[in-house]
Amino acid sequence: MGNAPFVLVEPASLLPHFLPYQATGWASCMKFINRELVRLLRVLIPRHSSVAFGPKSHIEVIRSLEPSQIIDINDLNPLDSSKPSHVVMMVWLDGVSDVYSELQRIHSSCSAETRIVVISVSRMWSRISKKLSSSNESGRETNWIPPDEVQNFFEQAGFEKVSRRRALSIPVYIPLISRIANRWLSDLPILRHFSIFNVMTLRAIVNSQSMTPSVSVVVAARNEAGNIRNLVNRLPQLAPEQELIFVEDSNKPGKEKEMQ
Repeated sequence: MGNAPFVLVEPASLLPHFLPYQATGWASCMKFINRELVRLLRVLIPRHSSVAFGPKSHIEVIRSLEPSQIIDINDLNPLDSSKPSHVVMMVWLDGVSDVYSELQRIHSSCSAETRIVVISVSRMWSRISKKLSSSNESGRETNWIPPDEVQNFFEQAGFEKVSRRRALSIPVYIPLISRIANRWLSDLPILRHFSIFNVMTLRAIVNSQSMTPSVSVVVAARNEAGNIRNLVNRLPQLAPEQELIFVEDSNKPGKEKEMQ
């Protein structure tokens, strides 16, 4: 993990409204923000995963995660047999004109195991960035979507939330303090209002008729000597696939053989 490449993402793509940062020292701040962002993504996305992502400007951040496969989110095809293990949306929804249609397309390209990681900039930081710039250098219109609305869009498109949190409350490096605050304190009631990112993890609700229901029946058989066979014979068929598990901690002769 320590040997993975580090790259600087242009602030115009990560925090859409920030403009020339070289003169204000914003470059060093962005380096720290990106390190923390990559650190967060490494917790959510294991190495050698198949990752679809958007927008394209974040390709180097995704490469830093060392995935086995990288897919442009716009190239996801519902007809492909192989599904990505993770879909990463980094300030992507803010620039989408028809959010619902795009999410439906992505849903069709996901399996039940696919995890969608949505990263958006908080409202406070969005307002600050707009005040610091008079125009949008990214060349595309963006709309800030509240996290509750983002979750609502996903739920309407057939996804369900796995987790949701705030991240990165201190965007500059302060020895010890930054690391502790950003890793452990960013989602606390007060600090969460100062955090830069909203991070949501979701999964697609996939109805697969090929999945066979199964059930496990656990039996405490400590005092059931002589009744094991009757219990097995009287157990109804609860599902197409079922298993019977006996739990026994005594050494009475014959009981283990009876259970087998």
